[in-house]
Amino acid sequence: MQWLIGVSILWSFSFGTIKSLLTGLDPNIVATLRLALGLIVVIFFAGYASLFRQHAHTHSTQTIFLNDQRRRIQSYIAIGAIQFGLMYLLYIRAYQYLDAAEVALMTVTTPIWIFFFSLKKLRDVRRALMSLTCVLIGSFMLRLPADGFSLSADAYRGLGLMTAANMCFAIGQVWHKAMGPTTFRHHSRNYIFGFLGATVMAAILTFFLSHAPFEALNAITSTQWLALIYLGSVASGLGFLLWNYGASQVTHAQLALMNNFKIPVAVVVTAIIAKEWAAVLSLNFLSASILFVIAFLLIRQPTASTDLSAL
Repeated sequence: MQWLIGVSILWSFSFGTIKSLLTGLDPNIVATLRLALGLIVVIFFAGYASLFRQHAHTHSTQTIFLNDQRRRIQSYIAIGAIQFGLMYLLYIRAYQYLDAAEVALMTVTTPIWIFFFSLKKLRDVRRALMSLTCVLIGSFMLRLPADGFSLSADAYRGLGLMTAANMCFAIGQVWHKAMGPTTFRHHSRNYIFGFLGATVMAAILTFFLSHAPFEALNAITSTQWLALIYLGSVASGLGFLLWNYGASQVTHAQLALMNNFKIPVAVVVTAIIAKEWAAVLSLNFLSASILFVIAFLLIRQPTASTDLSAL
C-alpha cells in the first residue's frame, strides 16, 4: 500500500506541469519522449544484463523458463502498449481541450472502470451501471457552459479522450493484477517489456499521425526538456514501475481507493501551478466532483464484499 501512496503523491504534480509547460508541443511527441525516458529508467532498475542469468541450470529447466518467460513478455508488451502507450497518447492530447484541474478530476473515474472490467457477480452489474451513469453526468457537468446545456466540440473531444485514457489505464491494471503477485526484482525486470511495448506503440502512432515529428524536436526549449525529463524518468518510469508493483500486492478495492487518493492533492497542486483556482471553485467543478464521489461510493461496497476479504 505504501508504494501506491508514494506514487499518488508523486503524480499529483504532473497535471499542472504538463498544462503550464508542454501544451504548446505536439502531444504525440510528448507522449513518445516521456515513455522513452521511462523505458531507460526501468532498464536501469531492472538490470537488463541479468535477465536470463540465473535460469541457466539445465537445458530442460531453461526451456521451461523460456517458454513461460516468452508468454509473460508478450503479456507485458501488450499491457504496456495499452496501459501506457495508448493511454498517454489520449491523456496528453486531452490537455489541448481541458484545464489541468479538469484532467486531474477526470482521472477519478479510473476506479469505476477497474471495477467494471473486473466484475465477477451479475448482481454487481446494476451498481456498476449506476456508477457509470454518475460518471457520464458528472463529465457533462464539468464542462457545462453557464448559458445553456450544449457542450462545445472541444469539450466533447476532451472528455472523450480522458474517458478512453482512463479505460486504457484500468484495463492495464486489471490485466497486470490477473498475472499474480511478484517480487519487485522480477516485476521490474519483466516490466522492461511493458515500457518497450508502450514506447513502440507511441512511436509508431506518432510517426503516422504527427506532422514533421523530427523537426518538432528542435522547437523544444530547455525548460520543456527539463519538464519532460522529470515527467519521463520520475513520474512515468519510476512512478509506473512502483505503481504496478504495488497494484499486484493489494486487492481490487484497495487499488480502486488508491487511484483516487491522488485526486484531491492533484487538484490543489494543479490549481497552484496552473493558476486555475477559478475553475476549481466553480459550481460545475464542484457538482462534477460530488457526482464522481457518488459513483465511487456505489462501487465501493460491492467490490469489498465480492472478492476482498483482506480488507
